Amino acid sequence: PSRATVVSNLTEQGIPEGMMLNVSSLLVAPIRRGDDYVGVIIADKNGEPFQLTSSELDFAQAMANVAALAVA
Repeated sequence: PSRATVVSNLTEQGIPEGMMLNVSSLLVAPIRRGDDYVGVIIADKNGEPFQLTSSELDFAQAMANVAALAVA
């Protein structure tokens, strides 16, 4: 993804390991330098999937943007 997003239903997304690890959803925030991906911040959640607002997703992406400065 180009912005922070939540991936739910991991098994349906082709990630069967999610069920083995009891992970219901992932928060994924890409770390980018220009057009290049240099890393990713991932947070997982057991039980109920993430229910994040657009502001919370924006905050996660802001953290990834700060991390990109440290990689520069």
